[in-house]
Amino acid sequence: MNNKFLIFIIVLLLSWIGWSVLSGNQQQSGAVSGTANREVLYWQAPMDPAYRRDQPGKSPMGMDLVPVYADSVDTQPGVVKIDPTVIDNLGVRTAKVVRGQLARQIDSLAYLGYDEDSIKQINSRVDGWIEGLGVKASGERVRKGDTLFQIYSPTLVAAQDEYLATLKMNNESFKEASRKRLMSLGANQQLINRINVSGISEQRMTVTAQQTGVVASLNIREGGYVTPNTTIMTIASLQKIWVQTEVFEKQANWVQSSQRAEVRIDALPGQVFPAHIDYVYPEIDPQTRTLKIRLRLDNNEALLRPNMYARATIFASESADVLYVPREAVIRGGDNDRIVLSMGNGRFRSQPIKTGIESGGVIEILGGLNEGDDVVTSGQFLIDSESSINGAFSRFETPSNSTVGDSVDRSMKKMTVDEHARMKDHSTMQMEDINKNDVDHSSMDHSTMDMDMTEQPDSAESKDQNSSTTEPMHHESMEH
Repeated sequence: MNNKFLIFIIVLLLSWIGWSVLSGNQQQSGAVSGTANREVLYWQAPMDPAYRRDQPGKSPMGMDLVPVYADSVDTQPGVVKIDPTVIDNLGVRTAKVVRGQLARQIDSLAYLGYDEDSIKQINSRVDGWIEGLGVKASGERVRKGDTLFQIYSPTLVAAQDEYLATLKMNNESFKEASRKRLMSLGANQQLINRINVSGISEQRMTVTAQQTGVVASLNIREGGYVTPNTTIMTIASLQKIWVQTEVFEKQANWVQSSQRAEVRIDALPGQVFPAHIDYVYPEIDPQTRTLKIRLRLDNNEALLRPNMYARATIFASESADVLYVPREAVIRGGDNDRIVLSMGNGRFRSQPIKTGIESGGVIEILGGLNEGDDVVTSGQFLIDSESSINGAFSRFETPSNSTVGDSVDRSMKKMTVDEHARMKDHSTMQMEDINKNDVDHSSMDHSTMDMDMTEQPDSAESKDQNSSTTEPMHHESMEH
């Protein structure tokens, strides 16, 4: 009983093995026959698509050449067909070509500075020595009326004594002339009033701030000697701040005064300061090839400080309805720009385009695309490279206009030995049109070749003209 059961198990196992082998052979033969029915265009290297051969073999790297079938290659030049799985692995993304108004938005780096309209320069109208300096360092805040410094000037003291002398005289014209001289030397009306009351000249004159602000620069110290040419200090107001920015030369015609803008400062995240273009400078910087733009901001809360960095966004006038694509879809080239066009069903083609302005992350398309076309925005560089290779090979394989000599040369390349042997009259052949490197001399019998040359003249002039002149070879005596 056990033997019969064992025999049954063995027979069942052998039957299963035979069925598996038979079905596998049928599948393999079907696959082979299916592959055999496909037309092979050429064989190429797996790692170098540019290496192509007409028959199987090895690549320069030692790898087996793989066949490229006719049904897997698009007949249109430059078209690349990619499997959907490969498309997903490459992370290929597409976007539509859109028609609409293109906002001319300019984003640029900016920096803050003092409102130069509010900067006051402090000089002395007389020479003398600084005493009682009220400001000790640059950056100090001052209010209108605060003491900046006191100055001792012998010239000013002499002018006060002269004015006091005129007060004792009954000549009003002398008195008025002396008072005007005092004021021209920097004395204010308060000093003159004190002299009129006390009758004594003051040795030091006090200079006060004429506006509220900060000391932008301090160029003198206590006890320093100054003249009218000496800039003692400068005071600037912080009520308003200038924002200086620059735009590229090609964007110079976009901007004009009073256009809306926004300023963002890294030191104050989340805050947007509305502004307008205050002034457009008239000239292009010859070094940077940029145009300087000035904005003006209110600084009532004193949050903005000179020399801060900022990012300015200028909203120029909008363009008319144009075609545009995302900036990342355009492949910049030396002579022209390209874009990878998605043709559907996994087919892609590199398309030359003509671009216009660039603004807000998109680029205007002047030619080469139509509204609604799908363009590749990610992974396009690999597809563009493959499309360029395919297009180049298509150009090589396409017949082109050629000269008569090229036609004869190709005819000689294709001529077999038997066809050449059947030729009787070679006298009409133009040997100068034949590429000598392509003639196979290995099968020619040169022993019976008539190599007689024409008789060469002895004169030097004849040698220069006819040194290379020979009679045509007699091909009738050649054995092929």
